[in-house]
Amino acid sequence: MVESVENRLRLADSMISLKKLEEAEPHLRQCLQGAHATDPHIMMRLAEVRLELGDPTESLSLLDELQKANPGFQSQDGHMIYARALEASGETEQALESFEALTAYANGEEARLRYGKLLAETRQVQEASLIFHEVIKRVDRGTKFYRKAQKVWRQEAASALRDLDA
Repeated sequence: MVESVENRLRLADSMISLKKLEEAEPHLRQCLQGAHATDPHIMMRLAEVRLELGDPTESLSLLDELQKANPGFQSQDGHMIYARALEASGETEQALESFEALTAYANGEEARLRYGKLLAETRQVQEASLIFHEVIKRVDRGTKFYRKAQKVWRQEAASALRDLDA
């Protein structure tokens, strides 16, 4: 009932989890005012919503603004959104570079898998195959928790390998 940035963020996050992105967006935009006008976490959420709504150009713009306003800010999630937005906007070479850089430090296998898929799309089949094999190997060698958490990326890597062989 209290009008606050914290409550609006909770509402927006609930809407995002329910896949009601159009309804979450205005709440996120309203949070980006006053002392929170350049809050990197709110800007990042909005950039992801814009990407998921099919507007990678605005997503990239928001992330560029985020970096200008918060020069020291670093985020694996933000880097992932940026790489995905580059890919979605057709900036394939920049997306490949961004995914490659992300794989060097990312927790989990999503970045590696997305990098492999983009390599496959650009007909770099051998490189893609190596990446997909690496994803499978890393998940299989992981702890029980890691195997469970990364199961979807392993499955996608195995499927992508089958597609390469077909």
